Amino acid sequence: MARSDEREKIEAERREIAKRFLAATRAWIKHVDAGEQEDAVRQTELRRREMEALRANYWTLDPYVRSRTILDRTGVIRPGGIIEFYPDRKENVASVVAATEEKTVMIVSSGDAAIAAHQGNVVAS
Repeated sequence: MARSDEREKIEAERREIAKRFLAATRAWIKHVDAGEQEDAVRQTELRRREMEALRANYWTLDPYVRSRTILDRTGVIRPGGIIEFYPDRKENVASVVAATEEKTVMIVSSGDAAIAAHQGNVVAS
């Protein structure tokens, strides 16, 4: 299956989840307005399940719709959307190489220390 076919399948699933979520939301509002607390509680739980399904579906769709950032490469954003604001130092070591026509910049990050090399000049910060 091509990547575009996979993406379309995940997006179609997302649309179905969204339809179910909106239907549950409409029913929830109807039951709250009518004072039907038991039915409203049931719809609240259904809405929570659909919200979780939307969240999980987004992280399945994520590789197709979002570019990787420094937060992904350094381990701040983990698989499934888990955020680790202060990842372990061993996991925080990252090398990023950006090449342009004029220069190559290499950044090596190890927690507190960062070294940048630019056109043969080494700058420590």
